[in-house]
Amino acid sequence: MEIKDSDFKQQITKDKNRFVADYLSKKTLSTDSANVFEKARLVYKLFYKNLNLMATKEWKIDFWDTGWNQIRRCLAEYNIATEELKDLSIANENLASIILPKIEEYGFLDKYDL
Repeated sequence: MEIKDSDFKQQITKDKNRFVADYLSKKTLSTDSANVFEKARLVYKLFYKNLNLMATKEWKIDFWDTGWNQIRRCLAEYNIATEELKDLSIANENLASIILPKIEEYGFLDKYDL
């Protein structure tokens, strides 16, 4: 089944929030988590703002809830949001440096599995 552009645009504007959006709306994020969230939000906004400039079918981008890897690769291919993607990567690395030691500390994984 092929999705027409008009169907895709309708999904973007008319679909409802999903679980993660609802879940996060009720949570207070740490400063570092909120920083990642805001930088990611900016990247997503730039993606959807520039949607008509990219060949999204190549990345199998057919629905409003497209995956992160599809969005990231599509933006990179068209050199869109380059600085914002770098900023998001740095914010992710900062958050990971806080989270990773806790994974071992709380026994989720052994340090050799990280």
